[in-house]
Amino acid sequence: MAPEAFSGLVDTKTDVWSLGITGIELAEGYAPYFDITNFTTVAKNIQTLPSPSLLTHAKSYPNPSSEFISFIDACLKKDRSERSSIEQLLYHPFITQYIEQRSSSISISSPYFNGTPRTPSHRLSNFHSPITPITPKT
Repeated sequence: MAPEAFSGLVDTKTDVWSLGITGIELAEGYAPYFDITNFTTVAKNIQTLPSPSLLTHAKSYPNPSSEFISFIDACLKKDRSERSSIEQLLYHPFITQYIEQRSSSISISSPYFNGTPRTPSHRLSNFHSPITPITPKT
């Protein structure tokens, strides 16, 4: 949970925090503070301790790349005004290095890669097919 979520502020910057926490969880196998069962203590840690990082909360992850460390750090800035936006993260070296490596075999269809960020409603308008529920066979 992002620090600002405790005061009711939830937006895409909150999702960016969650992405950073997920990155640590993928690297280490569990989320920061997973071993603390008291939610009040977890909330206090999130709000008062320094932000989690790969170096402090994924110590068993061998040799994370500088790009991965930087990406997670960009996601986990406590001050949400300093935290990277989704648009900024799309251009982060941790992401772009893989796009460049595979550029001959993939096509990126994102409004952010043409240099013109769009509003969420523009992004949603790109989805043309409705979600169809799966019904179990009888």
